[in-house]
Amino acid sequence: MGQPDDTTDPIPTLEVGETHEIEADGEVFDRIEVVNPGDGGYLVTGTVRDNFFTMDLGPKFNDSDVDEKEEYLNHRSEVIDSFFVERFGDSDGFGGIDHGIHGPSWDAAEFEFSQPIAEQATEGQAAEALWENTSAVAMHNEMDPGTYGSEDATSVLRERLAEFDRTRLPAREVSDDEKSQVIDGYTDAALAESRDAYIGEHPEFTPDEVDQAWGLFTVEKVPASIKDEYTQTLGPWLKNNSGDVDHFTTEHHEEPGLNDVGRRLYGSSTPGSPYAPNDPSAKFDDSDSNLEAQVVGRRLLLSAYDPESRRLQGFFRKRFKPTFFGEMRWE
Repeated sequence: MGQPDDTTDPIPTLEVGETHEIEADGEVFDRIEVVNPGDGGYLVTGTVRDNFFTMDLGPKFNDSDVDEKEEYLNHRSEVIDSFFVERFGDSDGFGGIDHGIHGPSWDAAEFEFSQPIAEQATEGQAAEALWENTSAVAMHNEMDPGTYGSEDATSVLRERLAEFDRTRLPAREVSDDEKSQVIDGYTDAALAESRDAYIGEHPEFTPDEVDQAWGLFTVEKVPASIKDEYTQTLGPWLKNNSGDVDHFTTEHHEEPGLNDVGRRLYGSSTPGSPYAPNDPSAKFDDSDSNLEAQVVGRRLLLSAYDPESRRLQGFFRKRFKPTFFGEMRWE
């Protein structure tokens, strides 16, 4: 990569607020402009454009459509802004990013770098000031993986976003009615699975015969001791994950209610293996839901698992088991 031509063309005299555009090199800078800010000198600003939609920010992001990518990036604009400020710092002339939140679309995000120059400077000297005294060239190299042996900044940004995606949203107070809705949904799902399992184990009975003979698979039949355990576990679960639950119900394409959240929580804690799955269960992370719902769905799924052992926590391993004597156990 070469530096810009050292053209000796002088920068014309500029009135306060007046600008003059210099032909950009097109390799690092897409636009270079000189302005007279009225402080006794000139200021040269170089603009670098980049397309966030084509960045490798993870498999799910890469496979999403443009609208989902834009929503994902908009929700994480502060994380992205702080990453670039920390890495390429305003002390090196970096003035921030204009992107989908407050400027051009994310596919043409603009990074601006500025340096003061003398009024008598040439166009070549102005361009050289940007190359030599700002972090623009470093950013260009690092955002293009492997360029000139530079670190791949995209991979660092990808991990920063992944860390954000793993972080639970702030919780809020939840009402008893909200808790009851989650508990009812979880109970319905547990009873339905218990009924289906019993029918599968006893092919000699039809589903109608099982329902008539046992009549166990309703909320009213659940013992008070089991209901108490549900309340003691699922109430705190909802409070701790209320921020994620709110976001999930807003972002999901079907806008599920809290009953549905309870059913999804039960379904997500019943994988074929007792270990946390590598890919989220369809119960909390539908393949046809949008990217943002998939991200928060992943967090809600993992909330039933111990973060160190990645095994289901005790309560979420339990299942309803009807006995021959008409009892309903939760074990």
